[in-house]
Amino acid sequence: MKTILDSAYTFYLEEISYRQNKGLQITLVEAFEGQEQVSLQVTENLRVKAHPIQTTEHSRRFMISFDRPVAWQVVDESWCSFDENEFTASSGALQVIQNSKYFEYVKKQHGWYEHSIGPAKHYRVITENEIIEVISCDEPAVESLSLQGHSHGA
Repeated sequence: MKTILDSAYTFYLEEISYRQNKGLQITLVEAFEGQEQVSLQVTENLRVKAHPIQTTEHSRRFMISFDRPVAWQVVDESWCSFDENEFTASSGALQVIQNSKYFEYVKKQHGWYEHSIGPAKHYRVITENEIIEVISCDEPAVESLSLQGHSHGA
């Protein structure tokens, strides 16, 4: 799904909230690959050189809003294993997922939404530390927020 989010390198989740009349709102802050190289201990026997991912005073903020989400979950990306049977037509921070087990679970357990508000889609928001799965009958709105000097390292 092509959006303004595609103009950024990557994101951190800044905030996620749900309010009955405002729906699900996900606020992301842009992050960049740092210039300095650091040494990271990945496993007991593996050390790699990498560039830290961090926000700066130039980081943009974005809000993704779902008016009437059916279900959502937030998972630490460290514990996610992606299903090779899933299909997405695009890469980036906001994706539409097809053939997902999570969507099938929601339809089986909470499928009444189809009778009252119509069919839904599975959306995935990918950040550096979280994977946010959203089942929604409405396409999300993505908007740019004003710049604020947040500092946040990985």
